[in-house]
Amino acid sequence: MAETLGDSANDTGIGALLRASRMRIGEDLHDIASMLRIRYPYLNAIEEGRFDELPGQPYAVGFVRAYADHLGLDGEEVVRRFKEEYEGGSQTKTELSFPTPV
Repeated sequence: MAETLGDSANDTGIGALLRASRMRIGEDLHDIASMLRIRYPYLNAIEEGRFDELPGQPYAVGFVRAYADHLGLDGEEVVRRFKEEYEGGSQTKTELSFPTPV
């Protein structure tokens, strides 16, 4: 199965860094998913910057850290940059409104 490269809007950021690092060492994303026991669609979504398809920030952070460490990158730095992108992207914080007592 051929892997598609993201469009030009996704050619920067953490996803592009991880994809480029993986391609540089010549590993297949399916193999990495199997090795790390992270579902392929999640790794693919990370590479393509589709963070809204991930199961939630705590899981996503773990996936990004494990993936970066596997590729020989600085996991902490990659996670820091991922959090900046995740919070600055389509992920919006839910505003809670509490009723005021009568």
